[in-house]
Amino acid sequence: MVAKKVNSKKLLITFGIFIVLLAYFIIFELPRKTKEEEKKRIFHFVHADVNKFEIIKKDYMIEVERIGNNWRITKPRELPASKIDVDAFISDVRDLYIEKVIGKNLPDLSQYGLDAPKLVLKLWLGKGKKQQLLVLNVGNQNPDKSGYYSKLENNPEVVLLENFTESVIDKDLFYFRDKDVFKVKQNEIEEFKIALANELYNAKREKNIWKLLKPVSKTNLKEESINKILISLAELKIKKFYDEGEKKKINIANAGLISPDIKIEIIDKSKKSYVLYIGKEVKNQNAYYAKKKGKDLIFSIDKYIINDLKKDLEKLKEKDEEKNKGKKESSGKAGKSKKKGNKHK
Repeated sequence: MVAKKVNSKKLLITFGIFIVLLAYFIIFELPRKTKEEEKKRIFHFVHADVNKFEIIKKDYMIEVERIGNNWRITKPRELPASKIDVDAFISDVRDLYIEKVIGKNLPDLSQYGLDAPKLVLKLWLGKGKKQQLLVLNVGNQNPDKSGYYSKLENNPEVVLLENFTESVIDKDLFYFRDKDVFKVKQNEIEEFKIALANELYNAKREKNIWKLLKPVSKTNLKEESINKILISLAELKIKKFYDEGEKKKINIANAGLISPDIKIEIIDKSKKSYVLYIGKEVKNQNAYYAKKKGKDLIFSIDKYIINDLKKDLEKLKEKDEEKNKGKKESSGKAGKSKKKGNKHK
């Protein structure tokens, strides 16, 4: 008993010491480390303050601007932007850290590639008279390839930024474009009609229960089975756009979109309909050509996602094995009881 009391006291003392050390770390060490890390950032801004940015290279420029709660590409031409990807880009830019300071007021910036920077990032913070412009020039990689020489305009310091600086900033137009095929969330889908070859799959939600109407009638579909299909539809992404340069040569006939192989229609809670046509397979791309009803833009979508969708639709037709087992067992029992009854007779 005495030994147990001693051990419990030791445990309490050890736990007490751990709590004190943890509190010390949270109160004193963590804020100090956070401040040290903050000092090493090349940028010091709040994400929500960014209202516009430009990426400038020798051969192109991309400009993206905040419109209300969303983002829009304004250069090289007006296009819808992906809020998720734009927000991720701003977060990554904010997390660029200085590896070391090379020097201040250096007379010759050419040795660092900063007289004519390979990459320029401009950020506009705030609005109106309080608007602030931050400009980061990115030059050459250092000799041991561990980082990039960089310099903020109106700042005398030349610094070495992390090795992945170029890959963080140097994004192409596709990265920022809105790549959602259907602008609808999974829980907003109330009905879908998917025509595959000569077979139509039509399923509808009624009082939170999904029913298959075609090609066979089936009530109370398994949640797991229907959710796989709904997720595939709601999260379907554009793999490639065919509206720039040489890609413009793809037309509706070449893409097999005059009489498409697959037609997908989604109906949301507000009864709004979204229709997608899927045509021929894109050679050597693991993708299919596609377009939306009423739109001229041709794009491609992932071949394997569509092939998996076909398999998931096929499974909807399958009879419920557990129900079949139950029926067989009950019919078997009924048969046995009949035999027993006959014997008694």
